Amino acid sequence: MLIFAKNRKTMSTVILKWNPAFSSYTMARFLKDLEKCALDNDGSIGMNWSVWDYDHVAVGDTCYLLKVGFGQTGIVARGTITSNPYADEDWAFRTRRTMYCDFDFEAMINPDAFLLLTSAQLTEAIPGFDWTGGHSGLVLTPDQADELERQWGAYLRIQSEYFEKASDQNLFLVSDELHTTKLPYSITLDNPYGERAIGIEFTEGNITCTLTISNYHRLLGKLGIKSWRALRKYLYDTYPTPNTLMALCATLFANQIEYRADFYHTSD
Repeated sequence: MLIFAKNRKTMSTVILKWNPAFSSYTMARFLKDLEKCALDNDGSIGMNWSVWDYDHVAVGDTCYLLKVGFGQTGIVARGTITSNPYADEDWAFRTRRTMYCDFDFEAMINPDAFLLLTSAQLTEAIPGFDWTGGHSGLVLTPDQADELERQWGAYLRIQSEYFEKASDQNLFLVSDELHTTKLPYSITLDNPYGERAIGIEFTEGNITCTLTISNYHRLLGKLGIKSWRALRKYLYDTYPTPNTLMALCATLFANQIEYRADFYHTSD
């Protein structure tokens, strides 16, 4: 594998173009990565992307993921390049050398759930760049990059209240299963679209508690909780030990919420 580095004083802004209809990076994978960023507050998902202007790209550059093709098109992610360009096999198995860069996300937007900074808006604001297709990994001119930063900043300001409300209420709509671990807790939400279960496992010393809550929507209503993130925080803050989880069982029982609790004592 060849790696290319470049010397320069200014940073670049790189546009990575993504058509889910043809890309090896499917919409399902995008949503899984979005879920990881949302739950872990961590954009380190080990992504790479092909870059056409590889001789103008390096570690530390800003990158935007531009969705093109069918459906709503526009900016769906912003991040930072984390490697210098390197050559590898072509993602579509074509017989040509393809250059890639690794990157991490700092923001991701579900194009099926939220308004984007659209290709049409970008075309109007920055007409000298193709925001509808073409090669991926193209570098903007300094003036274009400055204008994109202004457009992105304005977009975030306009959408900030909506994003905050949506992220607090609608994380259940991310995928069919959510899972997170924050020691000593492990929490799983199975199939948030249906009346399935929340599974909680807690281990402290040689005591393990497993708690399965069946009709969790009723639980959320009783607790006034509307999101996965709020549920995690509530459990971490309110029931930090196996003993206090027994108090949660009492709350479930009092509210006629179906559950099953098992406590195990393991010897060394």
